[in-house]
Amino acid sequence: MEFTFEGMQTMLDTRSLELINAEIDGELTPDERTELEALLASSAEARAMKAELLNLSNVIESVPEREPPADLTDRILGQLKQPARRPAFSLAGLLGFDLHGRTVGIIGTGKIGEVVVVGGVRRSAMI
Repeated sequence: MEFTFEGMQTMLDTRSLELINAEIDGELTPDERTELEALLASSAEARAMKAELLNLSNVIESVPEREPPADLTDRILGQLKQPARRPAFSLAGLLGFDLHGRTVGIIGTGKIGEVVVVGGVRRSAMI
């Protein structure tokens, strides 16, 4: 698999890149460290990628932290399109029918319609 990173193409596989990143992040297990050392010893491309990623990590770490503006959240949320409000659910207008002195109606499909409670007893709707 071929990856492109900062204009640099590499044929390193995903596992190799994961190992390099894990080392930079300080997250390698001892077995992974052994695996990475073997990779770096045998691959100039892996060594170059590690150097490039380490350099990038150092640049990112050198950027000073800043507090975001206090109104940042409000400014971002204010630019989002607000979803249309759906009307609250209402039983008005739904139809039912009388069956032996009880009103019957369907208020859903799928899992909701699979079980019916009759006289306090749960029964399968699949009759």
